[in-house]
Amino acid sequence: MATATAARPRIAPPATVARQQMLIGGKWVAPVRGQYFDNITPTTGRAVCQMARSSAEDIDLALDAGALRFRKGLQTLIDKEQIAA
Repeated sequence: MATATAARPRIAPPATVARQQMLIGGKWVAPVRGQYFDNITPTTGRAVCQMARSSAEDIDLALDAGALRFRKGLQTLIDKEQIAA
């Protein structure tokens, strides 16, 4: 018994690979050391994009941004009157 299989559509690789940045303190920023690594798809074995490689300096910036945000207090979508009720 013969079975028919459909040919898989050929997917063209992107012309350029996008670089993904990090979200620190509400802003998209490049890694301090400027290092990236390829995000490889197992389907084709090709890079889909480049991800920021975080260093200790990047982590310190993220921790500082988080601590600052904590000190300023969390914003909420609920009115203060609704919280008191």
